[in-house]
Amino acid sequence: ASIGAHPSPMDAGPPDGKERRATPRQRTLLRGRICYGPRHVISVDCGIRNLSEDGAQLRVPATQVLPARFTLLHIVQGLAFDANLTWRRGELAGVRFSARHNLKDDVDSELRSLRAIWMALAPA
Repeated sequence: ASIGAHPSPMDAGPPDGKERRATPRQRTLLRGRICYGPRHVISVDCGIRNLSEDGAQLRVPATQVLPARFTLLHIVQGLAFDANLTWRRGELAGVRFSARHNLKDDVDSELRSLRAIWMALAPA
């Protein structure tokens, strides 16, 4: 945002409005995928509205139930984030990352299913 610009309602943070991020988030309009369950068999499309080293704000249908912990795939960058749900308001959800995995590299057996999902969704 530029200096003196008015904040947009899209920049809203957690429900109580208090900023708790240790690092600033960049506004984005990226495609993501939330994956969970045994071998990540359950997956849901989402929008990544903003992103930082520590977390993200996601757009997910309000009717979609989310677990407290899941993996967020960043389709364009080929990254998988171990994410913890920190807040939810309608179709918006805030997550904090506990780990990051580069799916472009060789991955261990636990991440192979995520790598396969990413490869199927990644732009050619």
